[in-house]
Amino acid sequence: MKKYIYFVFILVLNSCGSQVVSTPKNEITNTKKTHNEILVHGIDRCLSYGRRTKGTFGFVNTEGKELFGKTFRNCSNFFGNYANVYKDSAFGYVDRKGNVKLFPAYDIVYWYTDSIGYAAKNNKLGLINREGKLKTDIEYDDIQFSDESYFTLKKNNKWFIVDGNGKKILHDSIHLKASFVYDGNAIYLDIIDADTKQGIVSMNGEIIVKAKYDEVTGYFSNGFMHVTNENKSGFVNKKGEEVIPLIYDQLSYDFKENLTAAKKNGKWGFINAKNEVVIDFEYDQITQFSEGLAMVTKKGKAGYINSAGEIIIPINLKSTWRGDFSEKLAVFKSSNGKYGYIDKNGKTVIAPIYDSALAFKNGFAYVKVNGSAGFIDKKGAFAVDPKYYEVWSIQEGISRYFIK
Repeated sequence: MKKYIYFVFILVLNSCGSQVVSTPKNEITNTKKTHNEILVHGIDRCLSYGRRTKGTFGFVNTEGKELFGKTFRNCSNFFGNYANVYKDSAFGYVDRKGNVKLFPAYDIVYWYTDSIGYAAKNNKLGLINREGKLKTDIEYDDIQFSDESYFTLKKNNKWFIVDGNGKKILHDSIHLKASFVYDGNAIYLDIIDADTKQGIVSMNGEIIVKAKYDEVTGYFSNGFMHVTNENKSGFVNKKGEEVIPLIYDQLSYDFKENLTAAKKNGKWGFINAKNEVVIDFEYDQITQFSEGLAMVTKKGKAGYINSAGEIIIPINLKSTWRGDFSEKLAVFKSSNGKYGYIDKNGKTVIAPIYDSALAFKNGFAYVKVNGSAGFIDKKGAFAVDPKYYEVWSIQEGISRYFIK
């Protein structure tokens, strides 16, 4: 099983984003996931396989109240109305009312945002619904799934895509990469002059981007897809046309505020969708734009620029890559190595007293102090006291926690 987990983990690092899920009536619907959210989920999926023998997991709300009167040996975040759990030597799930359903007949069960998940038995997998009914035989070597009701499965060293009823979507002649389906598209492979190349195919079998690239990220951003050949990056559109030539050392995978970060000759700048250089290549590192500002660094110091390239917050902050603006605040690192929050004028709003800190989301931010984690509000007051070894992002009012 350890070998299997490691294999899935490696695949996750190359996976892409996903889309809105069709949900049963009265179930919480999901918003469109970002690329990073899907990667985090995928890594967390691997971690959730572990049958922890020390410590406990549980759930806490934004008022600091621990929920359900239950703890678990392991669990995932809530995806919609359910979270995956491991308890009493069995995997299953808990709903938002605290009802737990376990499936001891299987080695592992796991769901993401869809009502169809997978079950594992003796290192083989199949699709399963919430009631525990198998939708396919347990005969597959691996499964990747998105929240578009498509599943990428592996059998006999070949990947293929099925729907929630196990019906095969694409013809066997199309060779697929182990990746998520995103916006109804998937990465496919072809052998060109003895080299394996990647392209994009739709769920109806239409070739969107011909397989001629060393790497394709697997999702369109503003109609553009990131592609790489011979360590040079560019973008193609949905007609397969190279709208941004493959001349850059690195490119961000998407466009934010009509710009994307690009690296050329060892320095970073920004280009637009017309391949025009909007901000010169002069920075050591940069982040994508968020709320009108992007963090840039020179000689180990960080500051912020606007989309015209004007310096809005002077480049004299200690560099930290947690610095995207979210809900009008950004994390910064002080000279004493502690983290706090600044506003868009560079003014300190929440003092740097934390050992670790992440961006605000839905009015709350993760922080860690004296080795313990919790959540603060925008006034710096603790909404969830820092008494946990670890907490995870709040999703629809609930976070999971871990205590050693």
